Amino acid sequence: MVLIAVCMLVVLCGCHAATKITGPLPHIVLIVADDLGWNDVSFHGSDQILTPNIDALAYHGVIMNSHYSQPLCTPSRSALLTGKYPIHNDYVSLTCYGLTTDVAPSTLWTLRPRAISRVPKTLQPPHPEGWDDPDQAGYPERQELLPPTLRVIHWLDRHRSTMCLPPIQGGEWDYVHCAWESNSPQLVRMSGGAHVLVHALLTVQVSNRALKWLTTRTARPAGPEPQEPRPGTTAPQESGPHRAANTITRMQHNVILESEPWGLPLSEKILPQHLKRLGYITHAVGKWHLGFFKEEYTPTFRGFWSHYGFWNGYQDYYSHNVQASNHIHIKASSTYSALTPQFVPIEGYDMRRNMSVDWSARGHYSTDLFSTEAERLIRDHDPQEPLFLYLAHLAPHAGNYDAPFQAPADTIRGLHHLEDLDRRLYAAMVCKLDESVGRVVEALRKSNMLDNSIIVFLSDNGAPTVGIHANKGSNYPLKGVKTTPWEGGIRTVAAVWSPALNRSSRVSNQLMHITDWLPTLYSAVGGDVSELGDIDGMDMWEAISKDNASPRQELLVNIDDYEALRLGEYKYISGSSLLGFLDDWFGDSGYSEHNQLYNATVITSSPAGQALNSSQHWPLDVSALRHAATVHCEMKNQHSSPCWPLITPCIFNVVSDPCETRNIYSRGSNTRCNRFGVNLFLFSLSQAALEQVQSNLAPRLWHRQRCNRSGATLFLYAPEILGAVVQEKGSGCFVFLSEH
Repeated sequence: MVLIAVCMLVVLCGCHAATKITGPLPHIVLIVADDLGWNDVSFHGSDQILTPNIDALAYHGVIMNSHYSQPLCTPSRSALLTGKYPIHNDYVSLTCYGLTTDVAPSTLWTLRPRAISRVPKTLQPPHPEGWDDPDQAGYPERQELLPPTLRVIHWLDRHRSTMCLPPIQGGEWDYVHCAWESNSPQLVRMSGGAHVLVHALLTVQVSNRALKWLTTRTARPAGPEPQEPRPGTTAPQESGPHRAANTITRMQHNVILESEPWGLPLSEKILPQHLKRLGYITHAVGKWHLGFFKEEYTPTFRGFWSHYGFWNGYQDYYSHNVQASNHIHIKASSTYSALTPQFVPIEGYDMRRNMSVDWSARGHYSTDLFSTEAERLIRDHDPQEPLFLYLAHLAPHAGNYDAPFQAPADTIRGLHHLEDLDRRLYAAMVCKLDESVGRVVEALRKSNMLDNSIIVFLSDNGAPTVGIHANKGSNYPLKGVKTTPWEGGIRTVAAVWSPALNRSSRVSNQLMHITDWLPTLYSAVGGDVSELGDIDGMDMWEAISKDNASPRQELLVNIDDYEALRLGEYKYISGSSLLGFLDDWFGDSGYSEHNQLYNATVITSSPAGQALNSSQHWPLDVSALRHAATVHCEMKNQHSSPCWPLITPCIFNVVSDPCETRNIYSRGSNTRCNRFGVNLFLFSLSQAALEQVQSNLAPRLWHRQRCNRSGATLFLYAPEILGAVVQEKGSGCFVFLSEH
């Protein structure tokens, strides 16, 4: 133990003085991991999976230990690239074929209740005969609390139905056809020879109880295929003209599945488009997952000079085939462990260079392909021209359902200390990701670009230890997994390195959201943040570089179908995902006597560690940095208090209780501490809500009202907590809190 302690105190090399970037604009490399667990980088304290290259980047730079993202891939990526909360992105519109485009779009979610109330009467059963009784899944008795819209289309249980909505005729819905694997796909040829299978049907989510509710309210039998809608037919003038075949809202609800015809709205300008205005050469490598049903939604039409990678959310690491997620039939039961995916094998190849299919990638490991492409782009780049490289890895996201864990054999052999085979394979996937970081840093050094670069490494969300696309990642000791509002789902691995950082080699607890990277990077390279328009992200560069106070005091996780908001030290949660089966602590602690030896020599000898060394040296205490970056919690004990967010909202002090074990909101508690904590949170929330709102306030979501662009949200259907009365005056929203 003494020997290890001594080894951890060796000198690492780096840049001590403030070296502000001068001369050419700095290069930006943004590396995004997919579904990486909090406990799966070794700088967070675990010796189970060593990540020396990622650690070297983090130790030499700034470890962002209070970095938050969205709970899912597509929402996180839209937030990252637009600088907006997904609820503030422009409207998404799904349209059946045959409708003209000269009709103003709208959505089922925003139709008036009078119009939407006609829809349930015409829906057909969304699943074939033989579907298990959905009531056995224990869906909570909430129907009487929900308006018709939410009863029909509820995203809680993730059971999928495909629907095509023909136009309204004579003020009434003609009929709504629901189908299961009876949609009519259209093979569309795009420029460059690529073919895309486009489905003419729409996709929504239907709750367990709603499945039975819908089957008893059918107006007529469905035909074998949807009727061909007549062009130009519009809906009644409720809140403006509607296209009858449009559905869902903005970007917050779910990921884009393979056959879904939607994407990040074209009205949204994203990071590479902003950087091109400053003269940057922009390249994307790896995962896109922001839509591809029309070519104008793909990367090279959205600000990137080139893209090499895949358009969907995941793929097989070697064949590069993707299996269609919306052909998964989930058999529901009373326990989460018995949710059994029954897969219908519909696959397609998805590896592309710009708009052309790259068949030569078959048999080559995805992480290696993307690393090699990143190296090539850096090697061929003129260092005098500013480069923006967006490297969005597939790793360590699970692969296809038949082979979710894939890695080269030689990498797997080095992880024999892991007894769980799936965990060992996942660890190998993480090791290849770490190797990629080292290759990129070394490529920058070889091209004389490293000393004029900003490198960001982050994960899009937490690991899905269990559930759909489970990858055996660990968010320990944080609660929850991907898709959930708990810290394990949204508090993510993040670090930034640059010679321009005045205060580096530190652990930052400054509150930061994934939306902040757009204005932060834009500001860091000399851009005027006011040019970015109306965004939610905040410029964090001065705070990160100089260790100043974070300008961010609050962040919004989501508003539907569950709600979560952090304001200062406090976090509010109401509702959950998958019926609350994921409201627990999952993942490996990483503590074992058989783990690999971790010391500073492992870091300094890595490719990234060697590349980041410079002529200026100072002693860097790896042990102290690692200890500061490790989350320490009192796990569930006699001081814990239960939280059942599907029944009543919860509030946690996530600074003193990052593992969310002590719910400080308790109806039966009259302790002074509890009352003070709750009232302080509500007071802060009311102050944020007093700000003026924009005149273009988003439509009211049932009983919820968004009250300012910075993200504070009032959840008015829970008056027992807020005790709030809201008065809308013009474009303002004013809140008065009663005594709690």
